[in-house]
Amino acid sequence: MSADKLSVVRILVAACGGEGHLGPLLPFVSAARDRGDDVIMVVPPALEETARFTGSRYQTTHSPDPAAVEQVRRAMASADRAVRVHAAEVELFGRLFTAAALPVMEQTATRCRPDLILREPCDYASAIVAHRQAVPIATVGISPGLADISGLHMASEVLESLEPGFAALTSAAPYLTRFPMDEPTGFTDTRRYGFGARSRADLAESPPLVWLTFGTVNATFEHTARTWDAALEALGGLDVQVIASVGRGRPLLRAPANVRVVEWVEMSDVLSRASVVVCHGGSGTTLAALAAGIPTVVVPMLADQPTNAAMVEQLGAGITVAPAGRSVSGEDLAPGEDLASGEDLASGESVELRGLTEADVPRLEAAVRKVLNDDSYRIAARRVADRYAASPTVAEALDSLR
Repeated sequence: MSADKLSVVRILVAACGGEGHLGPLLPFVSAARDRGDDVIMVVPPALEETARFTGSRYQTTHSPDPAAVEQVRRAMASADRAVRVHAAEVELFGRLFTAAALPVMEQTATRCRPDLILREPCDYASAIVAHRQAVPIATVGISPGLADISGLHMASEVLESLEPGFAALTSAAPYLTRFPMDEPTGFTDTRRYGFGARSRADLAESPPLVWLTFGTVNATFEHTARTWDAALEALGGLDVQVIASVGRGRPLLRAPANVRVVEWVEMSDVLSRASVVVCHGGSGTTLAALAAGIPTVVVPMLADQPTNAAMVEQLGAGITVAPAGRSVSGEDLAPGEDLASGEDLASGESVELRGLTEADVPRLEAAVRKVLNDDSYRIAARRVADRYAASPTVAEALDSLR
C-alpha cells in the first residue's frame, strides 16, 4: 500500500533514561510526523527539551526519588560487574524508572487511545500499559538484541508480579534493530532497518575534522571524569580541528586552540564533514558513524560500550582505546547473557569502572593518527554504510508496523 493511502495512526512514543535511550526513537518520530500520524511522547523530565524540540505533543513522567537514584548510581560504579548490571537493569530501569513513569503512561494511553506504542527497551512502563490496554507494541533497539532482551528478562523478575505476561508480549512483538552484526537477537520478530548521514567528500575539511563526544552519562561518574582531559590533550597534539560536544547543560571545558567545545551538535551535519569520530562507544553515536562511513576510535567505559567497540574492530572500521590498557576484541561478541553488561564478555571477570587518564594520552593520540592515515579503516566503514543504504529506511520500517 502506498504511503498516501495509509490511514493516520496514533502513536505513543516512550523512553526513559538519558538521550541515548530516546535518540533511536527520534527518526521514527520524524517519519511519523512527516506521514501525518498523531504522535505523543512520554519521557522523563530530563528529556523534556528534546521532546519539545521534535514539535510533538509530549507528557513528562514523575522523577524517581533522588536519594534512591544516587544509591543505585553508586552500585553502578561498583568493581563487581554483576552488581553494576543488576543495579542498572533491575533497580534503575526495572524498579525506579518504571514506578515513576507508570501513572503518567497509563493516564496518557487511556486518554489518547494509541494504535501503537513505540518504545525503547528499558521503558517497561510502556510495555506494562500495552499489556493492560491491549495496545500493539514495538521496540526500537538501543543495544545488540541479546543485551536488550537480557535486560527485559532481568527486569521481569521484579515486574512480572506487577503485570504477569508483559515480558512474553514484549519479547514476541516486533523488534527493530540498526546493528549490522545482530544475529540472533532473542526477539521473535526481528526487523532490520538502516539510516544514513553519509560523509560527503565535497565537505571534507582541512585540516581533518574530528568529532569528539563521550555521551551524556559517562561524565557523571567520578571514575571517568578525567577522560575528557586526556582526550583533549591527545587531540591537541594533532594537526586536526576538533568539535567536542559535551551535552546540554554541562559546563564547557577549557580546551586547546584547535578544539571548539559546544553543548550540542547536529549529528548529520558533523558526520557529513568529519574524518574521524572519537567517542565512548554508545550505540547511537557508534552506529551513526558507521552509517555515515566514518571510521571511529572508541573509548569504552561501561554498559554496552565495550561490546560496540569490539563490533567496530571486527568490522575493521576503527580502533579501541580501552581505559588503563583494557583490551576489547572481536571474540567478545560471542552471544550469551553477559552481553547485557557489555563488559569483559570473554573472561567474565569483574573489572573496575574506569576512564582515561594522562597515561592513556599517547595511545589515544596514536590511534587517531593511525585511523586518519590508514585508508583501510575508512574503506571498511564505507562498506558498512553501503549495507545500511541497502536496508529498509526508518519510514519503511515504521510502515511495516501499521
